[in-house]
Amino acid sequence: MESIRNAIAGLSPKTKMYTAIGGTVLVVGTLVGYAMNLATPEARSREAVRPAVAAVLTDEDPRALGIDAMAAQLRQMQIEQQRLLRTLGAAEKDRKLVETQEKVTSLEEQIKLLHQEIGRVGRNAQKDSESSSNDAGAVKEAATTLIPERNPHFVQKATNSADALGDVYSNLPPPPPVDPRARSSEKVEAPKIRVIRNEKAKDEDQEDKELSVTIPAGSILSGVLVTGMDAPTGKQAQRDPFPSLLRIKSEAILPNRFRADFRECMLIAGGWGDLSSERAYMRAERISCVRNDGTVLEAPIEAYATGEDGKTGLRGRLVSKQGQLIARSLMAGLMEGAASAFDVRQVPSINITRGFQDGGETQAPVYEQAFDSNALQAAGARGAGSALERIADYYLEMAENIFPVIEIDAMRNVDFIVNKGMTVKFNATTLKVADVN
Repeated sequence: MESIRNAIAGLSPKTKMYTAIGGTVLVVGTLVGYAMNLATPEARSREAVRPAVAAVLTDEDPRALGIDAMAAQLRQMQIEQQRLLRTLGAAEKDRKLVETQEKVTSLEEQIKLLHQEIGRVGRNAQKDSESSSNDAGAVKEAATTLIPERNPHFVQKATNSADALGDVYSNLPPPPPVDPRARSSEKVEAPKIRVIRNEKAKDEDQEDKELSVTIPAGSILSGVLVTGMDAPTGKQAQRDPFPSLLRIKSEAILPNRFRADFRECMLIAGGWGDLSSERAYMRAERISCVRNDGTVLEAPIEAYATGEDGKTGLRGRLVSKQGQLIARSLMAGLMEGAASAFDVRQVPSINITRGFQDGGETQAPVYEQAFDSNALQAAGARGAGSALERIADYYLEMAENIFPVIEIDAMRNVDFIVNKGMTVKFNATTLKVADVN
């Protein structure tokens, strides 16, 4: 192996190239010749013919286990079912035919027996009537013999055919003659016409039906505020709340997963505000509904409101105008103080000078004048101060009368929870509430 490597290494590059090309051509030619030899018919005939594998997992035909086989089995089952149905139908028809034939045979036997009994009774009655024409008791006894003895076999079976029932009495003999002397002693009452009248039933619509609607405690009425509210926060607000209208939009949720249809009913609620929590608290006052038949229901209700956050009351915006009024009162007070700074007060003085009148010796009194520049300044300052004081008092009084409010917008979702269950009974005719518990 080492010598071959050395010999190849000693060859020139051109010789190596020719050697590689020659070796490649030799190998390719050998492979092509071998392939052509295998492609001849003689070579193919020498190979053993192996059967093609049709089923890998089973020796059976896979199509026999596929959809075609299932469809074929289904068709075979349907054909078998139809054949069974036809067989059962034929058997049922045969059974009904046999039963019908048995009934017809039984009816024929009953009719024959009945004809025989009727003939025997007629003959006996005729003989009795001829032998006892003067005996009333015999006539009665003969009349009793007209009633045949009941055959148990005849009583057990009956027929529903109108023709068969009509044929039973087609061959009845004429009634036997009755002795008028025998009936003379009997008291005969003239036939009377019996009049049957149905009692007039009371019309339920005219009766005053008591209808009742019950809402137990803990029930939830969900709705939307139709009108908003500016809930006052004054001292009298809770005793005189502001009204608001609620429209119930869903069914009332009752205890134990029950529901009551109070949709589109109206609820009047009163509310007031609270400064500490900035919420408006609402209490339901009255609820009104109109049923599908026009029945009107209006009744008081006790319930409190909860907001979207699940807490009692509705959170709103606190609006207060007292700050503006207090600011104006403060401004008026400051201006009053500034006006008092320009006030001039008169200082009392004693005049010791003497005046003479007309250059004579007569002495004239000296008077102080009030209408000078200082007096006018004092009057203006005092007037402005008094006016500003009155303005400040007015603003303070207005601030005392004005109280903050909690703004609640309309179209907010509100849930009212019933505090006390109520049962309203009302009259369907008068449409007035009769009793409220």
